Amino acid sequence: MSSGDPVAPVAEWDESQWSVIEAGATERLIVEAGGACVAHRCDMLDSDGVAAAMASCRDRFGRLDILVSNAASGGFRSLMSATPRHFEATMKTNVQALMLLAQAALPWMQGDGPRRKIIALSSHGSHRALPAYGLIGASKAALESLARHLALELGNQGINVNVVLAGLVASDSTRSFPESERLFAAVAERRLVSGRELTAEDVANAILFLASPLSDLVQGQVLTIDGGEGGTLGHVRDVRRRVALEVRRRLDHVGRAEHPPDPPPGHGVGLGDAVQDQAGV
Repeated sequence: MSSGDPVAPVAEWDESQWSVIEAGATERLIVEAGGACVAHRCDMLDSDGVAAAMASCRDRFGRLDILVSNAASGGFRSLMSATPRHFEATMKTNVQALMLLAQAALPWMQGDGPRRKIIALSSHGSHRALPAYGLIGASKAALESLARHLALELGNQGINVNVVLAGLVASDSTRSFPESERLFAAVAERRLVSGRELTAEDVANAILFLASPLSDLVQGQVLTIDGGEGGTLGHVRDVRRRVALEVRRRLDHVGRAEHPPDPPPGHGVGLGDAVQDQAGV
């Protein structure tokens, strides 16, 4: 897509057209900030189309320093309702696209000078089971593995390959998650950053770090940006809170105490409690 291409009217918007609209908006922001930008529309599942997009960057800028792969698809559905077509489409968009991009970009990223950077985007679904997220989660786990293997193959050719694993950011997409309000509330409880919300700018800053020379010795890694909610500390605090609430509920039920105090930090919750809690016992 060039800056002069027409934009589809609202009634005809679909997922691919949304991408075109967003690309055009990004292009305008970069140009208004004094930068140069070329937006190129292509099918991320088509190796020829991906190669044409990389060639467009080469023709405009002469080289390629940073590649960020953030194409994603999948849809929220249970594994029991998924079809082979759903599986194939999700894996091709979320995993294969990174491989095609890296293959097409390699000739323009090799050479002397600063290290080049390839960065992919993942989510907690890569290592955590979430409702209606089985296909996407499995694809994100595969994506992280693919990035590590790309780092092995490309690391000594002057290229770093890393992944940003972003926590829950409010957007039209995440608000469409099953039971999204409950999910956002639970995540907010687990964050360890004094109530601060995770924003798209926070995720962009993590990408900026991995794209900069500051990360030259970061290779084949997954950088989590989630305010600590997915880590051990946030998880243990959440387990302790839920166990304390359950103890209080049971004591209230038998009339032993109306408002017993929460157990002090480090006490009252053992590993067995945490395991049982996670198992739904």
